[in-house]
Amino acid sequence: MAQDFERAVPSDSNTDDVTIGVTARAVFTSNSDDAVVGIRLANIITSQITVDAFITSSAAGGSAQDVYLIKNAPIPAGSSLELIDGGSKIVLQSGDILKVKSNYKYLERIDTRFGDNDIFGHINNVIYYSLFDSVINRFLISRCQYDPFNSDVIAISPETRCKFRKSLKYPDKVEAGLSTFKIGNTSIIYDISLFKLGEDIACAEGYFVHVFVRRKNMSQKVKIPLKIKEQLEKITVKL
Repeated sequence: MAQDFERAVPSDSNTDDVTIGVTARAVFTSNSDDAVVGIRLANIITSQITVDAFITSSAAGGSAQDVYLIKNAPIPAGSSLELIDGGSKIVLQSGDILKVKSNYKYLERIDTRFGDNDIFGHINNVIYYSLFDSVINRFLISRCQYDPFNSDVIAISPETRCKFRKSLKYPDKVEAGLSTFKIGNTSIIYDISLFKLGEDIACAEGYFVHVFVRRKNMSQKVKIPLKIKEQLEKITVKL
């Protein structure tokens, strides 16, 4: 029996790329009984992400249900994940929707301030680094009982980087996504992205390094406090 195959790609512009963000994106909607024989998810940003892929299926007379193909699957920066290969296939019934989204394990909303804008009418680049610092320290304070003002052990940042993708401006509301990429004995590398609230594509993304030291002798590195390390492991993306 002959079969007709079609490459079904919802395009964001004139390309074949489908941009996926923190909100579930419909990749394919079935209008009949369709067989999906190939799905590849690529990470084109500079930090590792985790992704969910699932099918929203609505049986006749029933409510919509999500059936996950993968959940919290890590994709390193510049790598891809072959979701269906080796002759496998997924059969979709009419009305089924294949969706994909990327995830951060910690999300926080931020209000911008009028003073964040520069003379060009958008948030100054320096502010992005300040937001990185604020989000990370708020996580440490609220989740890890970290006291940056009185603790004998404090976290300092010797390195950070930000890649700007699109502008933010006051009064935009921002959602920050945070995860930890690597936890060592005395240091942490965070992945962080800033999104305009309601949008899927990051306006800025980067990494942030913390090193733990003695307050009275900042040249003396110390092990990450256990309570902090336990909470950081909960937002770590693991390969």
